[in-house]
Parts: sequence; structure tokens; C-alpha cells
Amino acid sequence: MKSAAIIHGHPRLRALLAAAAIVLGLVAVGREVVHGDSTMIIGLFAAGGLVVLAVARRGLFTGVMVLAAMNGLPAIDTSRYVANHVAGQDLACMALIGTAGLWALGRQRRWPPTQLGRRLSLCGALLFGFCVYTVLRTVVDGHASLLGAIRYGRDFLYFGALLIVLPRVRFRREEIDDLLKVMMVGVVLFSIGQIATVEGISNPTWLVHATSTGQTLGLTRLYAPMNDGLFAGVALALATAVLAGRGTLTRRLGIPATLLLGTSLALQLTRARWIALILSLVVVSLFFALQADRRVATVLRRRLVASLLILTALVLVLTFVAPGLISAGPLVRRLLSIFNSTTSNAQTNTLAVRQQVAGLMLQTLGGHWVLGLGLIPPSAHYFLAFPSGSIRDPDVGVLNALMTIGAIGAILIYLPIVVTVLHCMRRVRTRGRVAYSWLNYGGQIFLVAALASSITLVTLFSVAGLMLTGTLLALLAQPSVSGPDVPAAPEADDALVQRLENWPVLEHAPL
Repeated sequence: MKSAAIIHGHPRLRALLAAAAIVLGLVAVGREVVHGDSTMIIGLFAAGGLVVLAVARRGLFTGVMVLAAMNGLPAIDTSRYVANHVAGQDLACMALIGTAGLWALGRQRRWPPTQLGRRLSLCGALLFGFCVYTVLRTVVDGHASLLGAIRYGRDFLYFGALLIVLPRVRFRREEIDDLLKVMMVGVVLFSIGQIATVEGISNPTWLVHATSTGQTLGLTRLYAPMNDGLFAGVALALATAVLAGRGTLTRRLGIPATLLLGTSLALQLTRARWIALILSLVVVSLFFALQADRRVATVLRRRLVASLLILTALVLVLTFVAPGLISAGPLVRRLLSIFNSTTSNAQTNTLAVRQQVAGLMLQTLGGHWVLGLGLIPPSAHYFLAFPSGSIRDPDVGVLNALMTIGAIGAILIYLPIVVTVLHCMRRVRTRGRVAYSWLNYGGQIFLVAALASSITLVTLFSVAGLMLTGTLLALLAQPSVSGPDVPAAPEADDALVQRLENWPVLEHAPL
């Protein structure tokens, strides 16, 4: 802290350090030019740009890093290894965690974290500590090497570390806007690429970095980390369309974004996402309509009724104009196939396969359900009963945590999400207006849907899903989203929130 203040207070010293950095960068570039390797040059310039973003535009930096962690950057496949078993996604996670730690330390005394931010940090510390214990236990028991265990459970470690630091960072309103814009642009581009691929229009692999593909009911299914981003994007776009201010750009863009992202989500043919999102929308909307600030509740009820009427009219029109689309379309057939869980046709239903794998996992887990079997990668021990010999499987949701870090670890993953939802719901009843009431609403929809779908989906048990969730939790901990901590009369809430949101105006003043 003292060194940072000294550098900040001496322009000549800052200029000297900047010149030294430029010289070192030019030397490194020259070396790579001589050796004919352009990869390092590109990496140096990219790293320099990210450093500038981290200093000048924290929201943009955070959004880019989250997209990189989810392999959602157009034309850049971050799933490729850049070092020994270290992918670009891992570098993005570590960069975001390390930078957020510096942000939190730099401004913590002047602008301390909110009450929810402190609670999330505690939850992250508990999860991180337990995962470290599990890594050590796995190594001591001789089931895997240290690096093997860390790599196998790195998503849980990243999530815990991110929750320790990012919720303690206070973002300005423009930084929240930047973060959301970057994320929404990435999700929109992904959804366009997915729709084009599913409909056979084109195959833009530079937009959609799919880990695998499949065929279901004649449609191409894409399995990609950005599917979780699309899941959250639908919830947030719907929230802007319903709760954003009338006539604002946010609401005008929210309506077409909801239609586009909703179409893309429907074409994923993932029934768990459909059902979880609908249930979450109903539960959270009812709570807001009954318990939220009167102005927010009135707007929500009116717009939800209008949306339901429009949706009903659209279904009726399609029923009369194209009845076959409703009765025999792939979306309806996919939804109805859930009631036929005994089918062995993988093209129409995979529920039976998932039940079989889940049953075998529970048998293997046996009495180790409290602590789990450990972070044992298939390279160290190949389990013949499971696909790819791994005790983690993308089709069994929460069992990914139970098999590795046990019931304690699973509870510690769920804990920050439950804490955040309960905190935000209490604030809805007790606090007045906030700048991002729609983000509060949409964030709760996504979190409740993620909890409901975690039985079968790995949104909460993967690098992409957990980095996205951790970032959203940090946003909900901001006073402009869930309200300030200081008790205030209802008529003073707006002024108090405004003062809290304007705190970074002093950030660039001389120390």
C-alpha cells in the first residue's frame, strides 16, 4: 500500500516505470521476431491490453475474463492448453481471482465490503479450505498426485477463491454496466451461432466453441460451456424486459434479447433448464409481486400479465395456423419424453441412462458420502463402471460434488447461493428503490433455477458455471443492486444509494 502511494504521488517515477516496461516489452518482442515465433508477441500485447483494462475499466476486464473462463470469446478457443495441462480458461480464472484480490486490498479501508460481501467471502473461505483439505487427503491416501488432484477439483478451488475476493470489491455503476454489456454481447453472439448451427444455416465454430455435438429429434445439440451463460442471459434479459424503466435503452434491448436468447435456449433441448427456469420465474415473480417495493411490485404485476397474454395469444395463433408445430414439434416431443423414462432410445430420452449411472455412483460412494472419495482423476484410478472411467460426469449434476468432496463440499457450494437469495429477498421487503432492481430480480431467477437444475446439470459443478455464478453473486452484493447496509427511512433510501453509487468519483483524486 505504501509503495503504491509513493508511485502514485511521483509522476516521474510512474513515467520511469512505464518506460522500463515498454523497453522490456520491446526486447521480448524483438527476441521473438528473431526466432520467428509470433505466439509470444500476440500474448504479450494481449497481456498488456488486459493490464490496461484491469487498471482503467474494471467492469470490462471482469466481463472479458468471465467470458474467457467460459470459452465464450469469439475466434479465441480458451480450452486449448497454453502450458503443461494449463488451458486458457485456467489462466483467465487465475487472472480474475488475482486481480480481484488486488482491487479488494486497494480500496477495502475506504469502501469496505457490504454485509453480503463479507458473508460470501466467509463462504468462499470455508469452501476453499475444505477443498484444500480434500486435495491433501487424496494425496496422503495415495490416490493421486498433488497436481492431478488440484486439476481434477480446480473448479471448486476457483469458486472458493473467487468468492473470497470478488464480493469484497465495490463496483461503480458504469463498471457494472460495462460488465453486463460484455457478458450480454458474448451471450448474444453465442446464441446466434448456436441457432445458425442447429438450423443448418452455417457452422460458425469461431462463435460456438462446442466440446461435443449430438443429434436429438433431428436437431443438432451443442454441448458448450457457454450454455450456462445463455441460461443466465435469458434470466437477465427477461428481467430487463419486465422491470427496467419504461423507454430506457436497457428495456428496449431487453425485449428482442429475450426472444433471441429464449429461442436459443429452447433449441438446446435441455428439459432441466426449461423446467427449472419456469419454476424459478414463477417463484421469484410471486415473491416480488407480493413483497417488493410497491412501485416495483405494481410494474412487475402489470408487465407479467401483459407478457402472459401475448404468449397465450401466440400459442393460440400457432395452434390454428400450424397445429403440427405444437402437437408434433421437436420441442413438445422433447418435453413430453420426460414422462417416458424407461425408453432406451437415446435420441428421445437419456433419463434412464442418467439414472443408471447415478445408481452405480451411489453404490461406489457407499459410506463415504460425508467426505467423498476424494479428487481422484481417471488417470490415477480408472473406474470401469463409469463413462471415461471418471467419478465425475456432466449428466449427474450434484453427484460430481458428492463423489469427490462429499456432502460437506456440496453444502459449501450451495451455501453462498442460498445466503445470497435469502439476503436479496429480505432486502426486497425492507429496502426502498435501488438502481438495479431488475438485476436483483434476474439474478435471483438464475440462482434459484441453478439450484433447481443442479440435480442433473453441472452449472454449479464446472469451471464455466461456477465462475459465472461467483461473478453474479458478487454483483448482487453491490449496494446498487441489493440495497445499502445502513438503515435508512424509505424517503432517504434513494439519496443514500446515490451517494454509495457515486463513491468511485473520488477514486482518481490525488492520495
